[in-house]
Amino acid sequence: MLRGVVGSERERKNSIVMNHASSQLAAVLAWLERNSFFENADGRWLHVLDSGDSEWLTSSEVGYHCAGKILDDDELDKATRFSLCLGLLDLLREYMVATRLRWATQAGGEPEWEALLWAEYRRRLESEQSADEVIKSLFDWFEEPEANLRAFRQTIESEVTELCRRSTLLTVSKNESLLRRFRRVLPVTGPLPWRVKHPVYRKLSIIPDLHDEIFMAVRASQHDLFGDMPAEGGLELVESLDAVREQTARAEMIEALERRQVSSD
Repeated sequence: MLRGVVGSERERKNSIVMNHASSQLAAVLAWLERNSFFENADGRWLHVLDSGDSEWLTSSEVGYHCAGKILDDDELDKATRFSLCLGLLDLLREYMVATRLRWATQAGGEPEWEALLWAEYRRRLESEQSADEVIKSLFDWFEEPEANLRAFRQTIESEVTELCRRSTLLTVSKNESLLRRFRRVLPVTGPLPWRVKHPVYRKLSIIPDLHDEIFMAVRASQHDLFGDMPAEGGLELVESLDAVREQTARAEMIEALERRQVSSD
C-alpha cells in the first residue's frame, strides 16, 4: 500500500482489514455448516433440507439464497449479518452476494456498514485475485444516481485527490496494488456524470500506464445514459492519451469528436 505516501498508518489499516477478512471467512464457513450447506469437490453445494431431503446448488444459487437468509436473520445483530455476508463474498466470489450487500447498504442507512463495504471493495480491487464480482457490482453502484458519487469517491476519486495534494500522483505506476485498482475501476465509470469523472480522468492522464483504461472509460461515456461527454472536453482528453494501444480506435474517436466540435460551433 502506498509506501512513502500514506505510510505506516495505511499499512496498519490494511492489516486490520486482512485479519478481519480471515475471521469473516471462518465465521461464514461455520454458519454454512450449521445451516447444512456442504461444498462438494466439484464446486457444487449440497443443501440438506429440514425434511431430510437434499438438493444440489451452484455457488451462485448458494450466494443468492444464503446472503438473503443471513441479512434477514433477526437472531443476529446487524454488524454480524453484514460481516458474514462479506465472508460469503470472499468464499464464493459471486455477483449476487455483492448485489445483496449493495441492496442492504443502500437501504440500511448504516454508515459503518458502508465504510466497511468500501474498505473490503478496495481490498478486493487491489488483490491479485479475480475481482469480477466486485467490478460488476461497482458498475451497478455507478448507475445509481443517489449513490454513484459516494462509490466513485470511495474507490478512486479520494485517492487521486490525496495523491495530487501530495504531488505524488506519478507514484501510482510504481504501486502495483493501487494501479490494479485504478485499472479495474476506470473502465466501469461510464455511467457517471461527465462533470464528476472528467477531472479524475484528466489528472490520471499523466500516467501512461492508465491510458488504455481511461480510453475505455471515455468510449463508454459516449454510450451510457448518464455518461454524457462534451466534444471539447472529450477531444482534449483523448488527444492526451498517446499511449493507448488501440491507436486506430483513438484516431477514429478524435475525428468524430472534431466533427462534433465543428458542428456545435
